[in-house]
Amino acid sequence: MILGIGTDIIELTRMERSLSKGEEFKRLVFSKEEITYCDSQGNSEASYSGRFAAKEALLKALGTGWVGEMKLYDIVVLNDDKGKPYFDLRGEVKNEANNKGAVSIHLSISHSKNHATAVVIIEN
Repeated sequence: MILGIGTDIIELTRMERSLSKGEEFKRLVFSKEEITYCDSQGNSEASYSGRFAAKEALLKALGTGWVGEMKLYDIVVLNDDKGKPYFDLRGEVKNEANNKGAVSIHLSISHSKNHATAVVIIEN
């Protein structure tokens, strides 16, 4: 049964502006694994944007938004060996997903020249 659905879209230029302010933004929002991955990509703004949209979409699907002790860097977006993105939840975000009864979380990320978008479906 579907527990929640979330979607988000972000302009790549918005992410580019945030990234240009220094490393602190990266550390507040992204895990070390995500930073390593995104920085290795040819268009890192698109990779960062897609992951940011995925984090926002997950919080919408959980129905919580970004509250309490939740840290955006505890929502880690990784890729399997075929490139498919998936979540590795940690900390309070993981606790919230478990408390809501999340059994399976599906993630899709897309990029265009100007935007990145993500869709999340949570099943219980």
